[in-house]
Amino acid sequence: MDPVTGSRTSLAGRTLGLLSPLLLLAPMSCVPVGMHPPEAEQPYRLEVLARCAGGPEGAERARIWAPAPITVPGCEQVSSLVLHGRGGTVVEHGDGNGNRILYIEGPATPDAPLELGYTVDLVLQAVRPPDEDATAGPLWEGGRGGDALDPTLLEAIRKRALYESAQAPTVFGKLRALAVLFVREYRDGPPLRDLAACFEQKRGDALDLCRLYVAHARSLGIEARLEVGWAVPRPGGEDRLDELRIWTTARVPGMEWIPIDLRDLMLHPREVRERFGGLEEPRLRLSSGTDLRLVPPRGGDPLAVFAQPVVEGAAPGTKLEVRMTLHRLDG
Repeated sequence: MDPVTGSRTSLAGRTLGLLSPLLLLAPMSCVPVGMHPPEAEQPYRLEVLARCAGGPEGAERARIWAPAPITVPGCEQVSSLVLHGRGGTVVEHGDGNGNRILYIEGPATPDAPLELGYTVDLVLQAVRPPDEDATAGPLWEGGRGGDALDPTLLEAIRKRALYESAQAPTVFGKLRALAVLFVREYRDGPPLRDLAACFEQKRGDALDLCRLYVAHARSLGIEARLEVGWAVPRPGGEDRLDELRIWTTARVPGMEWIPIDLRDLMLHPREVRERFGGLEEPRLRLSSGTDLRLVPPRGGDPLAVFAQPVVEGAAPGTKLEVRMTLHRLDG
């Protein structure tokens, strides 16, 4: 699976041995205020296993990082995280985006591979759009403001955001006005990874468009962030995660964080008002933000998204075998 585009790629066959469990801290629950009663809860078990057997020439020392889920609207952890490690000690770190980063380091050989895995139970559900009458409130005090962008680009984004949202008196209304702008003028396209090009050409893939939407919201002083995760496998199919999802969330007074799914809104351009602020499908959220620097630091460029385990080895061409499954617990 390509972690940016969501297209299918070959993930090597993966048969991992039994790993020793370690218990981590119990999860915290978070329920948004001002939302409709949620859709029916669906219990799932997420199992993640990553295995490195060394580089092309065999033995070496390697490092593996893996994302762990965080509770957001529609995705709530309901059990402790059970860690599995082989060849080293699994440690959990956090970053400035609130991501949970699992890490292991140790020798990796074909006979004794380095392995990191975990199992956790979750409740996933669709999120119904909030009531209009629950949206009153000023801009969130202490919002992060604009992204660290080129000042000329940021000013152009801010002017456009102000113009498009001028008639909306609430934070919720301003966010919806920005969504209407994207549905009306922007189109899905190949990845650009250049915010200025996305703004000027009015096209890009899901990551490009969500990054640009977040920049518009932040330019108005509204806290917003990009979310990355996976669609729940379809009933009757394989449990393996293979449909990447990228969306945004924004902080609205009286509601906390609400989801904004540009992909769904662009597929239903005549239903923006009815669908805005909800998630039609259950999904697993694994990380927030883009251009991520992992903890401990990983060599090379920042990660565009962090949706599955990654590896770094002493030898070029170090391979990582990954298996990620999500299956229903009630049937």
